[in-house]
Amino acid sequence: MDDKRQALNTNCFNCKHFFISWDSGFPYGCKGFNIKSRYFPAREVLTVSGKPCFLFEEKIEGRLEKRNDRARKK
Repeated sequence: MDDKRQALNTNCFNCKHFFISWDSGFPYGCKGFNIKSRYFPAREVLTVSGKPCFLFEEKIEGRLEKRNDRARKK
């Protein structure tokens, strides 16, 4: 039960593999699993395997801030 709770609380937006797809039918994607889905990829992994996403990796903070700093300097 803890695995299901953990998987449901996994926020794909905070994962470095997560992306938003151009495909309106499958708007969420995971580069780690190479999938696009109607639901968050972590939820799909739980549904298919019964286990929480094991590829979740926290995004590196500051990446967007560095890009914004470079744009301001120009």
